[in-house]
Amino acid sequence: MAEIYRAKLIGEGGFTKLVALKRILENFSDEDEFVSMLADEARIAVTMTHENVVQVFDYGRVKNLHYIAMEFIRGKDLGKILRRCVVSKVPFPLEHALYVAIGAAKGLAYAHARTDDLGNPLHVVHRDVSPQNLIISYTGEAKVVDFGIARAANKILKTQADVLKGKVGYMSPEQAAGQDLDNRSDIFSLGILIYEMLTLRRLFHADSNVVTLRLIQEAQVPPLGRVAPELPPNLEGVVMKALARDREERYSDARALQ
Repeated sequence: MAEIYRAKLIGEGGFTKLVALKRILENFSDEDEFVSMLADEARIAVTMTHENVVQVFDYGRVKNLHYIAMEFIRGKDLGKILRRCVVSKVPFPLEHALYVAIGAAKGLAYAHARTDDLGNPLHVVHRDVSPQNLIISYTGEAKVVDFGIARAANKILKTQADVLKGKVGYMSPEQAAGQDLDNRSDIFSLGILIYEMLTLRRLFHADSNVVTLRLIQEAQVPPLGRVAPELPPNLEGVVMKALARDREERYSDARALQ
């Protein structure tokens, strides 16, 4: 739904700053409802300042092209790292997987707890916690990306079925069923990422999105102890609680998962 560029912000007195510039594709800029929702979400995202959330600096428009300027991170997204592990047949080290998971949980907990200036909860839900949206910097930070467009992107899924292609496997059961979402949907999605870091196996993946969505709604998770018996036994309970099919049985918030 967008093109991403490395850009340079130039200010007075020779001031420069590298940013990541996300330019929304023109065909989406023609949809008034989407643009309005994107602007609303960007206004929330720009207020977020947390070490585990990518900071948004600016949202604007040049002619009919809408853009979001974000913190530029030197690093790789989790999807690229996992693919390299699979190709190289190198396990994702347990201590690194847990470090990444804790960082992502901290970022989600911060976002979920956001309020407006009067203290009213904003009920922020990311809706797209996936390997592409978790970036690991070369200095070791785990940062959640794209709070500014998650809800808007979810909206246009109704009219363009391929928008989230490749990310369907990271939805929660209630998201796959088209139900209303709360913070526990993001917890399920993070649970999938943790499972895949620990096993280097896709948890919900099939030849078609329809079948994948059915697998997610059934939420039948192979026990960690069977897939990766070398892992600490007490870790399985943590992961399985995050991946509970019934959201009432999951962690109530991301801080508890952390």
